[in-house]
Amino acid sequence: MKAYQKAQGGDTPTLGRLKELAILVQGRGLSQARGLLTPGHRDKDLRAICWNVSSFLEDNEVERILGQKI
Repeated sequence: MKAYQKAQGGDTPTLGRLKELAILVQGRGLSQARGLLTPGHRDKDLRAICWNVSSFLEDNEVERILGQKI
């Protein structure tokens, strides 16, 4: 959620990392991952997207791409 908030706040490098993450997860079958790039989500909806995206990733992938542990 922090990366989403940073990206929506205009942090271009973070937006690029979210795009990389979304492309990776979409390739694994979760089309909902594009929601990471869409502004205006309510916290509840954003949490659901993040939860679903994280279930398609290994912990080390999140850390490598976003620089954050989950």
